[in-house]
Amino acid sequence: MRYWLIETLWMNKERNTGLKEYYEVIKKVFKGKDGIEFLGLYRPLNEGWNWAYFLKTDNLVKWRELDNEIAKYVDIYDNITSTMTRIYLGSDQFKQPPTPKKMDSPNYIIEDIQLWAGVDVGLREYYSEACELFEGVEGARLFGLYVPWSEGSNWTFVYMYDSLSRHIDRSIEWSRRYGRPENLISSVVRMFERYEPN
Repeated sequence: MRYWLIETLWMNKERNTGLKEYYEVIKKVFKGKDGIEFLGLYRPLNEGWNWAYFLKTDNLVKWRELDNEIAKYVDIYDNITSTMTRIYLGSDQFKQPPTPKKMDSPNYIIEDIQLWAGVDVGLREYYSEACELFEGVEGARLFGLYVPWSEGSNWTFVYMYDSLSRHIDRSIEWSRRYGRPENLISSVVRMFERYEPN
């Protein structure tokens, strides 16, 4: 089975102007839709975009129809100056990542975008080790392994944390246990912090 993680980013002329209203539109469009899991509004912490929202879907056509519905409102909220969407393909070809022992709220999403030599040489072992690292851990979740559709990298690991300290803890533990994979050429980490407009 295939599924997609959709990440939509946008810029505002004035960072917060109209944000709450636009966010309400986004939530309303996706609410209760079959095959759509809306993951919330986030602030990119190490990119130039103002805002991002994430969702997981089992059907790209369905998402495009809903996205077109949202696009009608961009003209209304003329504070939005530019948008960009990243699409990541996931599948159940690898084992499912472990369910966290306890997860109060996914306050942070971390993407680790990786370029590998040999595309997937050693990847299965690397992914299994990542699953082990998150087994039975509180406040930390491996959300899955994805293929970036819109970028020149091979793989993207997506993580969720209830705090940045959990992310630091898992990163240190990973380095202690496994170190850097031999076939990993480069990686870029993107960080997003959950935000609820007042």
